[in-house]
Amino acid sequence: MGVLDGRVAIVTGAARGIGAAIAKRLAADGARVVVNYSTSAKPAGETVAAIAGAGGQAVAVQGDVSNPAAVTGLFDAAERRFGPVAILVNNAGVHETRPVEQADAAHFEKVFRANVLGTLLATAEFARRFRGGPGRVVNISSRAARSALPGWAVYCASKAAVEGLTRGHAVDLGAKGITVNAVGPRHDRHRDAPRRAARGAEGADDRQHGPRPAWHARGHRRRRRLRLLRRRPVDHRAVPRRQRRAPHLTQRNSAQRHVGVARPGDQSTSQGWPPAPPGRRPASPGPVCGGRAGRHRPRRRVPGLLRQQMAHSEAIDATCSRRLKC
Repeated sequence: MGVLDGRVAIVTGAARGIGAAIAKRLAADGARVVVNYSTSAKPAGETVAAIAGAGGQAVAVQGDVSNPAAVTGLFDAAERRFGPVAILVNNAGVHETRPVEQADAAHFEKVFRANVLGTLLATAEFARRFRGGPGRVVNISSRAARSALPGWAVYCASKAAVEGLTRGHAVDLGAKGITVNAVGPRHDRHRDAPRRAARGAEGADDRQHGPRPAWHARGHRRRRRLRLLRRRPVDHRAVPRRQRRAPHLTQRNSAQRHVGVARPGDQSTSQGWPPAPPGRRPASPGPVCGGRAGRHRPRRRVPGLLRQQMAHSEAIDATCSRRLKC
């Protein structure tokens, strides 16, 4: 038995690519899947046939999710065939890019109607028809929501809007027992499979082809700096630099510095060395490295960056301590 036995799931834009893969996986886990498509009837039928061949239950339903009437018909068909819907995957979308000089109202409306309005309408219809129990809404976002690429301005804005809807809907629907999350896949391996097969790299990782980009090395160095910042700071002023470098020379150099500083009444040589016998107060050393009398280690100035790192690490430690106490 699967973990989703008896659950009904709608996957929008499931004719091919990521949507088809999601539908097949849900069916493999026991869910009854409604494969939604807009214009690709043949690929949607192939997805349903693949699910049925593996022992699952699926049906293909046509509908444009940016049209309110089509969304209502999609949920009506799902309830007539399988029952109340418990899982919604908003995967339908349009990936159209243009340079900013060629962007117009038609381009904006096409991308935002498919990517943003479709997600909003489907989630609203799901919430209105929800009958209790655990509900799940998964929105397919993109890494483009947090990055910028040439010609992708409208598409990136649409995916950022999808993530904004995800956060807002999670707050609104949490009291009903519905969780709302967004997933940003790296790339569509199913859609890129024919291209990889043509170049003789079927099933291989795309990172194996060619050297890694320069941003990869920059990211590695950035992560390493963050790890160093999270470590507990070490106060290097606690031990003199001379002693850290050559501990075996510390005694000899200290003897040279202590020459002629013996106090009256100390039973030591006139040169202040060797030190006084046990029970007697030893000679007081003189100034060291420009410091005040009695200072046994040199005064070292801490660079500004090191002070910032130490303060940042101490703040992290304090936060962790508070959380552990809670």
